[in-house]
Amino acid sequence: MNSLRAGASVIALALIAAILVIWQPWNSCDAPDEVCDFVAAVEDRDGVLGVQMSSEVMDHDALAAPDLSVDLQFVLSDQLDPVQAEEIVREMAQQIQAGAHALNLRDIDLAFVAGEPQNVPGSKTKTYPLEVSDNLSHFGGEEQAKPGLLGERASFAFRLRELGAASAANYSATALSLEQLLALGKFAARAKHPTDLALADRSVRYSPANRTDIPELQL
Repeated sequence: MNSLRAGASVIALALIAAILVIWQPWNSCDAPDEVCDFVAAVEDRDGVLGVQMSSEVMDHDALAAPDLSVDLQFVLSDQLDPVQAEEIVREMAQQIQAGAHALNLRDIDLAFVAGEPQNVPGSKTKTYPLEVSDNLSHFGGEEQAKPGLLGERASFAFRLRELGAASAANYSATALSLEQLLALGKFAARAKHPTDLALADRSVRYSPANRTDIPELQL
């Protein structure tokens, strides 16, 4: 009897996995078809679970194709290691930046998230325990560096999660205990990244001006 139940459970899980692959509940694209097709091609790689995108038309010349402002969020597997995360985020951001001009994407709010999402009360918005983000465009020399910086943020955030951070977003993290908070602080100090740290209940917070001061954090 137990073996039959176990077999039924395996079959049920396999069916659920197949439905998710076909249905892709993470995916939605509210943008022109050519933009959705482009984003789908960028998304099509191992380690990326889905994408959500919305767009708005910006002020434009009536005789020209409209410029778009877009919100673009890619859901990554939380099983990626920091090196894989950095490579995937950097390459995808570079692809999006390279295609922005041809698709009239003038303003891009780009985010990469991972982990089990939580619903925000009273809203359709979901929050993720890991998120790195930036505003991206194809203009200017400084903009060209942003894909690389996003990749570095992704690697750092995935490493913080490996060390036990309850959540990590760009260069900030929350911990569930003081011991965990100190471990995150030591890592941030070694990495020489200024990092905002806090306990999940916000009873202890640390915001370094330049770098993580371990003696101060220990106190």
